[in-house]
Amino acid sequence: MPLSQLALSFSHLEFYRIGRWFIMAVFIGTVAATGAIVFEKVQNLVESHFLEGKAGFYPPHPKIDLEDQGPPPESLHPTSGWGRSYSSAFFLILVPTLGGLASGLLVFLFAPEAEGHGTDGVIRSYHRQGGHIRWQVPLVKLFASAITIGSGGSAGREGPIAQIGAGFGSLLGSWFKISQREKRILVLAGVAAGVGAMFKAPLGGALFAAEVLYREPEFEFEALIPAFISSILAYSLYCLFAGTGFTTIFLIPDGMKFDDPGELIFYGIMGIFLALGGILYIKAFSFFRTKVFTAIPIPKFTKPMLGGLLLGLLALVFPQILGVSYGYLDEPLNAHDPATRGEALRIAGLFLTLALLKILGTCLTIGSGGSGGVFAPSLVIGGSFGAAFGTMFAYYWPSMVSYPGAYVLVGMGGFFSGVAKVPITSLIMVCEMTSGYGLVVPLMLVTMVTYVLTPTHCSIYEEQVARRIDSPAHAGEFMVDVLENVKVSEVMEPLSEVPTILEDTPLGEVLKMSTENPHQAFPVLNSDEEVTGVVSLDDVRSYYYESELGNLIIAGDVIRPIDPITPHDDLNTGLQKLVQEAFEEYPVVDVKNPKKLVGLISRRHVLDAYRNKFNEMKSDSE
Repeated sequence: MPLSQLALSFSHLEFYRIGRWFIMAVFIGTVAATGAIVFEKVQNLVESHFLEGKAGFYPPHPKIDLEDQGPPPESLHPTSGWGRSYSSAFFLILVPTLGGLASGLLVFLFAPEAEGHGTDGVIRSYHRQGGHIRWQVPLVKLFASAITIGSGGSAGREGPIAQIGAGFGSLLGSWFKISQREKRILVLAGVAAGVGAMFKAPLGGALFAAEVLYREPEFEFEALIPAFISSILAYSLYCLFAGTGFTTIFLIPDGMKFDDPGELIFYGIMGIFLALGGILYIKAFSFFRTKVFTAIPIPKFTKPMLGGLLLGLLALVFPQILGVSYGYLDEPLNAHDPATRGEALRIAGLFLTLALLKILGTCLTIGSGGSGGVFAPSLVIGGSFGAAFGTMFAYYWPSMVSYPGAYVLVGMGGFFSGVAKVPITSLIMVCEMTSGYGLVVPLMLVTMVTYVLTPTHCSIYEEQVARRIDSPAHAGEFMVDVLENVKVSEVMEPLSEVPTILEDTPLGEVLKMSTENPHQAFPVLNSDEEVTGVVSLDDVRSYYYESELGNLIIAGDVIRPIDPITPHDDLNTGLQKLVQEAFEEYPVVDVKNPKKLVGLISRRHVLDAYRNKFNEMKSDSE
């Protein structure tokens, strides 16, 4: 074939493959952006009519979204819930309660897998369900989560929008009748598109989809290109049509940057405490979800209602835990050094209170089965811890702390890195959401500290697996690598334990041996004790009821020739020959003399060796 024709053929194949992924990623990005806009509109509608209209609670939003807010938002003050009228206090309890009931009914009647924060459902779909997500799930998740958050539930948008995008990716894969591997990639492209749009972080969204599957630092590299395409498009469409433009979610002061290496000591100290706070968050979330609400003997669809009721009662004292709570981080992000020790303690106390009660509020909302994400609450918790530490550091060491608000931003990324096991995503997403690229160095330090100090098994996403090798989605991909490191000589059955037969052995005796012996195949030797082939039970099974043939047919008549396996071959080679010949067992011959039998290898030997080697590799990595 001429070189030009070969290049043309290659280009055509590459264009088809890349073009097909590009088209599907465009579809996913468009739908995810639409879902994000609809989700936000429904949430805002519920919030304005019920939380604001009935309960008189106006949750603050980041400054960039406050232009048309209307009445002043709730301030961060520990007793701001007590001065309400009886009617307002009543609805402050009733609205989250009814929101939990409505969410529970939607989820448990139409799509029970939409329970909880959603991201675990996507991870489970990727690892264990071939990328399959029922078409009802994204729709139910959209409305259930919008109602939960809009009515004051302490939850975020990342889980719902990830499940919306992933659900369409799965549906698109079913329409195109593509393989499970490709469908999984489309699911991740949907996650990237949804998260990239909703949080205005296209690169972070793509990395989140590829990184969140595993607890150790691994990525699903195959999904990155489709994830980039879908995330870019979804981000662009969302910014164009959602009404917020291309501005970042958080507005930070100009010039906020890292310029004093000595300050890394403070960031490192904060990272240690963020890791401890993250462990508390994960343990509390798991305890409420698996112990508290599971033990309450009421129908499952009413448990989110109970969680909403308890949240509403808690909001009477501290209503700032209601909703997403992003807006409370604006003030510390733009804060100056506290003037007095009393002011520093007051501010630090308020934000520590917000962080701890936000943990409790999220446990009540999502741990009860309510629908919503854990990313936004994690940012608020981490940012609140950061505000407390930044305030105290700025008071006691003002010459070293240039920007107390920087600790808020770094706290966001560091906390989520530890609880979600996504250090790279946390670093990138916080920078994109705030344009705080000048703080990359402390962000790198704190995200790594929290990631390392949070135990591997400790994650807010329970469906994560440790590594790619542990994922059922990659079952078999790593088997070759493992078996190639094991020699046949290490696992074969020695000659002294191998039953053999001679070529002139009557078939009747072979049949009798098969009933008295657990082996599935018998090596056949000639008069010089040289191996000439194998008699397999599958080959003689049809003669069991033909007793008159037992003395007329000999082993040499039903023999099957072999392609020798030697002790120096690896187990992958041995397994291939077992599969090709459809044997359960296979003779092993001497390396220098292929006619000399030295042992026997079976499928059982191969599988046992693989399991032992795999367990050995896992124990070495722990």
